[in-house]
Amino acid sequence: RTDCSLFKRKEAPPLQVGEEVTLTPVPAITTYLLISWGVLPMFSGIYVPWTTPPIISGLIVGGWKMMVWQAVVIAGSFFLYFPFIKMYDNQLYQEQLEQESKEQ
Repeated sequence: RTDCSLFKRKEAPPLQVGEEVTLTPVPAITTYLLISWGVLPMFSGIYVPWTTPPIISGLIVGGWKMMVWQAVVIAGSFFLYFPFIKMYDNQLYQEQLEQESKEQ
């Protein structure tokens, strides 16, 4: 592993980077389709600062339906990415155990 000099963090394994790039457009495409089908309302055109928390910004921009949709997307993203995060955590834990056994 190499350190990234700009962000001072270790590089992610290629599998994780590929998953993020592949799965990122899914909520955007789904949101577009739901708006075009009339399930979700059109955005109101109100400018919401980027620091506004997701659920609150959904309420401001699109009402209660958009607020619920943002909660669904956040929950879905959590359950989608959690197995990959858990797998990576287990790999790091095994490396830590191996390192500790070598030190003893």
